[in-house]
Amino acid sequence: MHVLLLPSWYSTVERSYLGSFFREQAIALKKAGNQVNIIFLDIFKEDQSAPPFATIVKMDHGFKVYSIRVPHLYSKIPILFPQLLASLGKHLLDYYCEQEGTPDLIHAHSALYGGFIAANICASHQIPMVLTEHLTRIVKGKVQPWKIFILKLAYQKAEKIFAVSPALAEGMKPFVGEKTITVIHNLVDETIFYPSEQAKNLTPFIFSSIGRLEEVKGFDLLIKAFHKSFHGADVQLNIAGSGTKYEALSSLIEELKLKNQVKLLGSLSRLEVRELLQSSHVLVSSSSLESFGVTLIEAMACGLPVVSTMSGGPECFIEKDMGILVPSGDVDQLADALLRMKNTYSKYDPLLIRSKCVERFGQKVFIKKLLDAYKAIINNSTS
Repeated sequence: MHVLLLPSWYSTVERSYLGSFFREQAIALKKAGNQVNIIFLDIFKEDQSAPPFATIVKMDHGFKVYSIRVPHLYSKIPILFPQLLASLGKHLLDYYCEQEGTPDLIHAHSALYGGFIAANICASHQIPMVLTEHLTRIVKGKVQPWKIFILKLAYQKAEKIFAVSPALAEGMKPFVGEKTITVIHNLVDETIFYPSEQAKNLTPFIFSSIGRLEEVKGFDLLIKAFHKSFHGADVQLNIAGSGTKYEALSSLIEELKLKNQVKLLGSLSRLEVRELLQSSHVLVSSSSLESFGVTLIEAMACGLPVVSTMSGGPECFIEKDMGILVPSGDVDQLADALLRMKNTYSKYDPLLIRSKCVERFGQKVFIKKLLDAYKAIINNSTS
């Protein structure tokens, strides 16, 4: 089967941390014997080495990535931007088909804007399209009015619509009409994320958290909760990620006199994320909004228990023997959960946590669900 992935964002030289899920999905599909490549429009803000509208082709873990760079400023022009994306997407697909042949199916990820692009280009080549939604803001209806028609068009054109969590599926309902939404959770690559072979020392006790340093991730609340429970104790908190809140979080750490206990690690590679998880005792997610929570299942694949806010996605898969759930936005309850987790840490079974995680989110079960859906769609389109 020839599958073309069309994500809304992907890894670039400047933003290497993006798109890990899409890369791992491509690798898993390829491992299952399929021809797989990726196309995407790189909507960028910062200066980059390649000029605007340049077509770039690169190899990535055995598959090809075709992209065109689009200056972000065009997204500020609602009348022009969708037309520009549709035109560039058609050009990129035409070029791809000349080089690689016509795919059997396009799998777009997130309606803004991969799904919209796919919706506009699939008909010209008579290629069926499926769409997986990941967009966090849909969970609580935070979509700009001018983008609603983009969502509706993408969902209307998709042969099959997936959501990564029940909460996200519920948020999508106003935009899909009578179509059915199927929940297929994100996958975890258990060959990358696995428990450390070395036993962990109980001191210092290490909490870690991973995500963009943005307001929605709630790292300020996490730092305050950590201060409330562990200031001056032999406990550490590592926060991995980059973003606009770096300076504010640094100032908060300084203000609370936590410089010796809380570290901002910056962006990490996938292997560095694994190393961080393997050297940690617990992963924490303090987000106010999550469509799923990939870092949580990566941690659980490494055998870690988790503490997470009930932010949309996590409450559909974190069970009592895997971690603790708390309301989002509540510093006191988060502080209490961190303290309870440290005090009851020995009760959590790393092998059980990993086993449950892989059984539900591992590559084999994920790819089987996808391929079954792909085959049904392709058979239907050719009958």
